[in-house]
Amino acid sequence: MLRIIKRVKNFYGQANHLGWPRTLQLRTFKRLGIGEIRIDVDGLANPVAVRVGDSDIYDFEHSLGRWREPLDLGFTPSVIVDAGANVGYSVLRFFLEYPQSRIIAIEPDSANLAQLSKNCEGLSNLAVEPHALWTHQARLRITNPEEGSNAFQVGEDSKGSITSLSISNILERHSLEAIDLLKIDIEGSEVEIFSDCKEWLPKVRALLVETHDRLRPGCTNAVQRAVAGHMKFCGHINEYEYYRA
Repeated sequence: MLRIIKRVKNFYGQANHLGWPRTLQLRTFKRLGIGEIRIDVDGLANPVAVRVGDSDIYDFEHSLGRWREPLDLGFTPSVIVDAGANVGYSVLRFFLEYPQSRIIAIEPDSANLAQLSKNCEGLSNLAVEPHALWTHQARLRITNPEEGSNAFQVGEDSKGSITSLSISNILERHSLEAIDLLKIDIEGSEVEIFSDCKEWLPKVRALLVETHDRLRPGCTNAVQRAVAGHMKFCGHINEYEYYRA
């Protein structure tokens, strides 16, 4: 009985977030064993791939679907670094709004990278770094593999299969003097990143960051302490806090 009640709650929760048509569609496809659907998005040449049994649909709706808000940055970025690019929806959103921008996507998970490659095929202004964002180069592992693919957290492990890069590494590898827009969505690693950012933060013009205090207390404080004196808070864009230098 408890299992049935949980399923009903999950169903109604999903319907409240996604709407009944989309929820019924996904549930039907899942029962039929269909693992992926394609959704057309205005402005994109190819339909976007969404995995049925994963958390993809929520990220799709935020970045490209019903919950998307215009990225009112107040300027046009030339260089965008997308840390925590997941399956590429945020990359496509940047492409739609700033098609001339150079985009560098950072994503450590191999399954997410495969989807990102599929979704972003043909974007000539995109470079993909198959690594996790960290304070230095190290080996990491996913510490919560049971979570959805948009909620993976990482920690250092000398035997881990994931390699990392820092923002300073990105600046050097891509011969960048500055980053116009840095988007960070890294499920709690904000604590490490913003506790060791004196070298690179002055080279960032604007910052979009989703803090994850619900997963790891202290994320928001780490960001706010780091940007104090460098950037001012300019409000929220979807789930992100927006800061400008």
